[in-house]
Amino acid sequence: MSDAGSVSLGCSGRIRLRVAGHPEFLRKFKDREGEAVDCVSDSGSAVLGTDDENADGVATTARICH
Repeated sequence: MSDAGSVSLGCSGRIRLRVAGHPEFLRKFKDREGEAVDCVSDSGSAVLGTDDENADGVATTARICH
C-alpha cells in the first residue's frame, strides 16, 4: 500500500484528484493485493479489503491514514 494521492469532493460537486510527487510506502501485505481502502474519519485507521478469486476475500484494518 502506498499513499499516492487523494480524491476529494468540493461543496459545488467538483471532484479534485491530487497525485503525490513522491508516493509514501505505507505497508506490504504478503500474498494479497489490496483492492479497497477507506479511511475511517478522525481515527487514523483504514479498512482494507481484497477479493482474490482463488484465495477468498479478506478484510482487515491498519493505522495508515493521516
